[in-house]
Amino acid sequence: MAVLLTVVPAYIVASVVPNAFIKILRFAGTILVVIAILLPVYLFFKADIKKPYLTELKKFPLLLCVLIGLGIMLIEFFGY
Repeated sequence: MAVLLTVVPAYIVASVVPNAFIKILRFAGTILVVIAILLPVYLFFKADIKKPYLTELKKFPLLLCVLIGLGIMLIEFFGY
């Protein structure tokens, strides 16, 4: 029953609406970038740690992560 409830609606949408699956994957990728890249960087800046334990947690690498995350989001929106 669980398989039918999971697979059948997705199959119907993919069969009826062209390119719907790709659009849904693009939206899911955007949400993943926000949760996996941008949210931890935001939380680190909100914590306001003066002396980070790891050298990777300095401002330049974190800003580079933000730029990479925003680049991924721009590619997802305008790359197709």
